[in-house]
Order: sequence, then C-alpha cells, then structure tokens
Amino acid sequence: MKVFKGIIFSLVAIVLILVIAFAVVINLTPRQLGVADLKIEGKTVEEMGIADTKIVDIYKSVKSLSKVNESDVVTNTYDEEQEKDKSRDNFSGSSLDGKDDYSSIISGKVEYDTRKVVEYDDVTLAYIFNNAVQNGTDSSSDAVKVLKDANVVVKEITIGVSDEKGTMRIVSMVELGQYKSDIENALGAAKAFFKVPEKVYIVSEISFTVDETNGKMITKSESVCVNGNNDDPVTKAILNVIVGKIDGVDSVDGLNEKLGEAVSVVTYNLGGIGGVVMDEDIYVYGICGVRDHKISLVTHVK
Repeated sequence: MKVFKGIIFSLVAIVLILVIAFAVVINLTPRQLGVADLKIEGKTVEEMGIADTKIVDIYKSVKSLSKVNESDVVTNTYDEEQEKDKSRDNFSGSSLDGKDDYSSIISGKVEYDTRKVVEYDDVTLAYIFNNAVQNGTDSSSDAVKVLKDANVVVKEITIGVSDEKGTMRIVSMVELGQYKSDIENALGAAKAFFKVPEKVYIVSEISFTVDETNGKMITKSESVCVNGNNDDPVTKAILNVIVGKIDGVDSVDGLNEKLGEAVSVVTYNLGGIGGVVMDEDIYVYGICGVRDHKISLVTHVK
C-alpha cells in the first residue's frame, strides 16, 4: 500500500512539474526559448516578425484564424442581383451593353457612343471588379492574374475622400483550400490542436490620387491586416508564408499593392475619374470625381 501511495504521489509531482513547466514555457517568446532562427516554410521565426511574441499569444492568434465571421469584417457588402442591374444600366450604350461577363474590362476600355459622365456607387464598382477577376482567364494584367491565381474574391470596396486624396477599404476573401494540405503537413502533429481555416479575409487600406491628364487612379498601399485585426502580427505572419507561395508576390503587403494596381486598371478602363464643368461641354479629370461611396468617370468613346 505504501508503495502504491508512493507511486501516486510521484505521478502527481511529475504532473505538477509538467504543468508548471508548461505555464512557464507558454509565457516565453521564441527568442527566449532559443528558436528565433527556426525555419517555417523557408522563413525564420525572426523573419516572420514574431520572435518576441509569447507562445501563448501565438497559439491564441492561430486559433482565432478559423473563428472569424464575414459580417464582422465586411462592413459595406453588395447584393449581386441589385448590382448586376445597376451595372447593366451604367453600361447601356457601351461596348458592354447587354453583357454579364466583364472580364474584357481587364484588357481593354469600355467605349460609349458619346462622351459623358457615369457615376458608380462603390458597391457597384466592387461587383464589377470581382466579376472581371472571377471571369478572367489569361489576363493581360499581371496584377489581376495574381488575384485570380490566389483565389481572391472581392467582398467590399468602400470609397472615400480625405485631404484631397481618395481612400479605399477593400476586403478580399482568400480561399485556402489549395494550400490546406500543405499547411497541415507543415504543422505536423500540431495540426491536432489547430483547425486550418477554409478562408481568411484580407483588409486593405489604399489611398490614391488622380492623374489630371487622363483620370487614371494612382494607388498607394497604406496598410493591410488579416480578418480585420490590425494589432495581430501573428496572423499576418502566417499569411505572409502562405501568400509567398503565389507567383508574383512575396508577402501580404505585396498582394495589397497588386490589389491597388488591379483596381486602377479596371477603373481606368471604365473611364477616367473626373467630371464636367457645369453648363459647359468641358470634361476635366481629377479628385473632383471622387466622393464618399461614389466615383464619377468620364467615359471613353468609340
């Protein structure tokens, strides 16, 4: 009996030691544990920017990737049927009149019989842009090709203007299906504790100016985050590794730049940003064509 009690006491002591050790380890950082140079899919923990993040925080961030709801991230959603009808109205009398596939916008201008100003709501622009990307095949735009290859679905474009500059908040859903098995293989035994998400949302903040000679949007990447969480470096680090597998980009920031370029290409092929001088047949290009939730485009003519 004494021997049995001794074994039980010893096991309890071992468990307590392990619990204490675990509690200590999870509150340390990879640098403190001496694993900052550990490589994950070709990048060290140091290069990923999480060498000084506590193990417990890394674990929480990884777990949170699979718990996001679209409605928590997408704040200016569009209804496909409504925007389809509005797009048809905008394209009346143009080379896209009566068409529902807008992939041709990627490679060429939409032309109208006469020059005029056409106003687009940002939700309509989001629908048109996503339609063009999803229907595109061998795109002439490298930026759009990157989005297509990455399985990007544009869920939101919100347009605004501040300090004589345009602003865009773009929410893109990225399907992780094609990467899922690779991620799970990289996780090894750890995949038992982490459910690889089917999709994530990349929230892009992009500013832009307007070329006053032709109305083309000149974009600049301001910030990018994953699932709307600007304060979480871990999820961004994970996505950097995944996005780095896509031809043409090496980081989430790189994908953000491509996104801005792609929006610029599509918008310019719809028309030059600008307007018309009141009571005169004079068209001008510039930031005057941008308002909150709206953008005015001077059409291209045949």
